[in-house]
Amino acid sequence: MLIDCDLMGSERRIELHVPDAQEAWEFYRDIMGAQEVFRSEPGVGGGTRIGFTIGKAGFAITSRDLAGSNDGRSTLSLLAADFGASFAAVVVYVRDPATAAQRALAAGSRRHPEAVSGTPTHRGHPVTVIIDPFGNSWAFAKS
Repeated sequence: MLIDCDLMGSERRIELHVPDAQEAWEFYRDIMGAQEVFRSEPGVGGGTRIGFTIGKAGFAITSRDLAGSNDGRSTLSLLAADFGASFAAVVVYVRDPATAAQRALAAGSRRHPEAVSGTPTHRGHPVTVIIDPFGNSWAFAKS
C-alpha cells in the first residue's frame, strides 16, 4: 500500500515512532531533504519530538519510549496490518528515484522485500521501496 501524503493536505501529519528522534531527524534531513518545522525537547529524561516536512507532506518523529510503544513495530507497519496490506510506504517525490534510493541504502536502509518481488508503481511509474534504519517504509517516485 502506497500512501501519497501530498494528497492528504498540509494540515495532517504522520507520526513516526523511532528509537532515537535526533538520529532519525538527521537521516530524514540528510537523505530525504526534510525541513524542520518544530522541535519539542521536554528536558532531562524526556524525549524529543521533531516536526518536519518532505515536500508538502507533514511528519512528526517521537522516541518510541516517549510514545509508549514497546512492541518495536513501526507506525507504517501497524497501518498496513490494519488495512490487511503486506506493507505501507510513504511516497516521496524526488528528481532521481534511483539516486535517492542508493543514498538511503548507503545510509543504512534496505530494500523492502515485499516490494521488490512485485515492482510497485505509482501514477504509472515504477517506485523503489526501502525500509529506513528505523523501520519505516518509503517509496521514491519521480517528481
